[in-house]
Amino acid sequence: MKVHVFIATTQGPIAVQRVVAEEPDVQSVVCVDGGIEPLPISSRYHDFVRKGTGLIQRDFGQPAYRMDVSGRIDQGNSWQLPTYMAHHLSSEGLLGEGEPEAGDAVIWATGALKADKSVITVEEVYNKLQSSQALFESLWQKKIPVLVLVPAADEGALERWRAEVKDDVLVSALLSCQAVENIEPSLVALDSFIHRGEDQTECSMSPFGVPAITDSQVAAPVEPAPDNGSEQVAAAATAAPKSSFPVIITLAGLAVLAAMALGYFLVPVSITTGQKVELVVETGRFSGDCNQNYIFERVLYAQENRFQDVALDRLCALWVETSPNVKTVIGVALDNGALLPIQFNVDRWRIALPKQKYKTREYALLTLDVEYLDPIREALQSQLVKINAKKNGVDLQVLEAFLEQQGLNGQVWSHSLVYKKKTVF
Repeated sequence: MKVHVFIATTQGPIAVQRVVAEEPDVQSVVCVDGGIEPLPISSRYHDFVRKGTGLIQRDFGQPAYRMDVSGRIDQGNSWQLPTYMAHHLSSEGLLGEGEPEAGDAVIWATGALKADKSVITVEEVYNKLQSSQALFESLWQKKIPVLVLVPAADEGALERWRAEVKDDVLVSALLSCQAVENIEPSLVALDSFIHRGEDQTECSMSPFGVPAITDSQVAAPVEPAPDNGSEQVAAAATAAPKSSFPVIITLAGLAVLAAMALGYFLVPVSITTGQKVELVVETGRFSGDCNQNYIFERVLYAQENRFQDVALDRLCALWVETSPNVKTVIGVALDNGALLPIQFNVDRWRIALPKQKYKTREYALLTLDVEYLDPIREALQSQLVKINAKKNGVDLQVLEAFLEQQGLNGQVWSHSLVYKKKTVF
């Protein structure tokens, strides 16, 4: 799955086509369709990127980027929120090129950012929504979900637009609407949006800055992995197949949702005889070479639930192979608490690699014997926000305590993808 970012303008939505890191000694630029002429906002984008005045280098490491977009953006700062989201998605390898296809998702956003990552009001939010109705309708016809992000101060314009739209198709095209005050709830909303069920068909609001839970929001279960008798690594990863059967929420289910609203979460605990978890590492002959004809693979076995470190330099793919009683794998970055994209592929899970390989990633894997439900993710995200993981990082003990508190039968594993600076003689 790819997530495509659209920058809202009064002339219509502008798609982010790509974000590419540049050499440190060049200025960051914004261009149209891969052209060579910098747009007028390029100087502002450069300031938005560089450390000291901006956010991007501070959060994503590189001092200079080139961003290609599908149309001209000449002025204003409302492109900053969607641009930050594009950089985040690019760093996780999820950013699309602005041409969504079935199975993809879309972010439509507008908002300016301050140095403290607060999202501040911008002009013409209502008119921007109006000018994007053709896009929303097109995405609805393709069954592509949309996340709308606007500044909290502009929630009135969003509500006005929703009230005045007569075509239910356009309203139902929006999988989730969020009015946000800060980048952090925006990322939480994005993460929940990417991993939530596909049955919700109306725009929902939550006063807490994260998607509201509705009766129609039901996550499809992930199929359990069969016994892994082979160590052969598949050439490509695909999303786990999802059930097409409707799920009926009973009174007991409503009780669970009510308990969640009060801060409790109930999960049936099943008895297991232990979990087998291995990492399969694919590496190329040299850095940047991931030709499938010359891939080397090896299996890592954990000692005291920690796997041997792996260098990022020649890393091409990373897989998690498990025993059949493992039905869910969740990845958590230990430096900032971000949930890592992990996709199920036939009989194992593929961990998304960092797009930029200049920074060591320390992360944890949570393996559970229950199917991966959205409430589990939301409860974990709530716990990470509570401990301010973005600033303080995450201890493995926090994750172990989370499993115990939620009554989840699982284990916590740790691993490092290590960046090693090359020495030049």
